[in-house]
This record gives sequence, structure tokens and C-alpha cells, in this order.
Amino acid sequence: MSKEEKRAPEVRFEGFHDDWKQRKLGDISEKVTEKNKDKKFTETFTNSAEYGIVPQNDFFDKVISNSKNISNYYIVQNDDFIYNPRISNFAPVGPIKRNKLNKVGVMSPLYYVFRTKNIDLTFLEKFFDTSYWHRFMKLNGDTGARADRFAIKDSVFKEMPVPYPSSDEQTKIGNLLKQIDRTIALHQRKLEKLQKLKKAALQSFFPKKDELMPKVRFANFSGLWNQRKLGEMGDTFAGLSGKTKKDFGHGNTKFITYVNVFKNPISDPKGTESIEIDNKQTEVRYGDIFFTTSSETPEEVGMSSIWLENTENVYLNSFCFGYRLNIKNDPYYLAFLLRSSVIRKKLMLLAQGISRYNISKKKVMEITIPIPTLEEQKHVGLFLKKIDNTITLHQQKLEKLQNCKKSFLQKMFI
Repeated sequence: MSKEEKRAPEVRFEGFHDDWKQRKLGDISEKVTEKNKDKKFTETFTNSAEYGIVPQNDFFDKVISNSKNISNYYIVQNDDFIYNPRISNFAPVGPIKRNKLNKVGVMSPLYYVFRTKNIDLTFLEKFFDTSYWHRFMKLNGDTGARADRFAIKDSVFKEMPVPYPSSDEQTKIGNLLKQIDRTIALHQRKLEKLQKLKKAALQSFFPKKDELMPKVRFANFSGLWNQRKLGEMGDTFAGLSGKTKKDFGHGNTKFITYVNVFKNPISDPKGTESIEIDNKQTEVRYGDIFFTTSSETPEEVGMSSIWLENTENVYLNSFCFGYRLNIKNDPYYLAFLLRSSVIRKKLMLLAQGISRYNISKKKVMEITIPIPTLEEQKHVGLFLKKIDNTITLHQQKLEKLQNCKKSFLQKMFI
């Protein structure tokens, strides 16, 4: 049986067995046509596919509405739904979102505003988070004259079929998904706090420009930090060379990808691809540091990553160069130091180019970095590692929750 013929979702609460009914959107809602003629309401809302209904001034960096045109805007009450015909990667037929700001505002007549009746608000809101209604839109509308906008007549839009189980089942589905949303929001706030903590730590644990001590230090450590050029403490080596397209994608060994280096302060051992063993290439070792040599923006050039694996016959991709220290060091200290704002600014200044930016390994080796005692390096590195591990844990939990919500949206609606 196809999804179009289904009359009950794949997953249901215990005690519900009847087939779901169906209503037209026009049967459970009315279009809002009240305009802000006396300019009683001055705050303009916008409908973001990613963030929902938000104040326009918070979303855009410029004022779009003004006192001259808001008299023609629709008055939007709390819990009103708004369809935005602008299409995006987040909303291929435009988003439908509910006003949950707990205040009244106005919206452009380009939006379709509607007020519901005889249906659970959260149930309907979550239905519009699914893609089930997209098929109706695609069959009955089009992108119109503008490729970034979806065109559908109001009279047709009202014909959209909406699943309609019993009110009790609507409430249960809505409450479950609302609780998942709250849990997701809680984890997002925790993650944001941890990311701010990491940012503050990176700013506090490393000396600022032209300074010889950090703002914050662990107990029992004092004295000035040394400043040394990278080239004085180690040597560079090249990534893969002499290879053609046919050499990649097979073989008994691996090479570390550009994306792995770019994204991760500490290289991900899974971020590798296959290649044949080649004794002419330089094998990477535990503690080696990699730098990207090219990017589309100066802000992204010279990104660093440290390899902390002891695997044999692993090479570095050809779009990065390696750096091997000849002094004792704490790799975690260096991993976070090289990604700190102080060092990143130094690396960005070395970027050369117009449409694409490159960085010279010779120039990188001239960069000066702060080097405290090995024991202090270990304290700083361990602290930042713990924060980073906690961030990763929360990111994984958040991803699981988001996947859980996605699964429920697919299986609890038709």
C-alpha cells in the first residue's frame, strides 16, 4: 500500500486503531485578512524556514518594513500559521510555521496567514514539519516567474489534505513531539554554553598578541612563556606527490583527506581514503601536524590538525603539508593553540591570492608561537581536551535526538 493510500501511520500510541480521517486545510482554518490599517501594531515578523516565526529586526541586518507600508500588512495573532512562498534548501515548497512568540505582530501580504479551528495546534505544526504535504504543493503549484518563490492560488492552497485522527490521538502526538523539541532545545543550549566556554578558555589560556603570559594559569605555574618560531622546533614534509586520479580509491593503505585536516583540530582516524603503498611517500607519525595550503577564503587557509595514531603506512593528501617537531611537546596543547584566534590571525595574514588563497609553508615556519614548560602544556591541553570531548558528546546526543524526531515525523504521520 502506498503512502498516499495509507489511512494510519506506521507508529501509533497504544489504544488507537481506527483509520485516520482527512480534512481540507480550508475546513480547519480561515485565512487572516485583517490589515493593520490604523498602524496599531509596529513589530514586523518574518517566517524563517530554519528558525520559524521571528521578529524581522532580529533576522535581517536592515529594516524592510516601515511606517508607510505596515498599514497594508496582515495582523498576526499568537498561534496563527504562516505560509512563506520563498523556497530554500530547508523548505523546497516554502515553510509553514506557527507564531509562538506570544505576541501580536504584522506580516507582509506576500505571506498566507491562517487561523485554525477544531485541530490540535501542535499536531498541525508538526505535520507541517514533515514533507507529506509537499507532494500536494508540487502537483498543484509551481515556482512561477521567480525561481526563488513557489506559486499557488489561495483557493487551491485551501484544498490541501490534512490528516485528521481523533482529538486524543492528535494531542498525544503533539505532546510527544513537543517534549522531543524541548529536549533538543535543552541540549542545544548546553552545547552553546560549552562552545562559549571553550572559546573563552582559548582566549584566556594562551597569551594575547605581544604578551608573554596568558590571562589565566593553573596553580603553581609562573614566569614568562617562551616565544619560538615553528621552523626552529621541527621540519616540514610534503603530502602525496606524483599521483594521478587512477591511483586513488583502492589499495592496502590510507591517506588523510583534506576535509579531515580542515575540520578537525585532532585528525579523525576514520577520515582517510584508500591508496596503494608507495615507499617514496612520507609516512605520517604520531604527533605530526598538518596544515592546509589552499582555500577559497583567507579565513580558511592554513587550518591545522594533529595526528594521534600509530598506524603504519598512512600518508597525507597532496593539498596539505606536514610538520614534525623535534622537541618534547604536549600534542593537545598544540592542537588547540594552532586553532586559537591569536595563531589563526597570524596564518590568515599569510594568505595570498584573489579567487583562491594559498599559503607558503616557508612563511608558516616563520610564525612565532608561545611555548610554556611541558608540564604547563599538559595542564592546558588536558583541560581543553576535556571540554572538547564533552562538546563532542553533546553533539552526538543532539544528533541522536534530531534523528529521533525525524524518525517520529516520518512514522507518526501520513
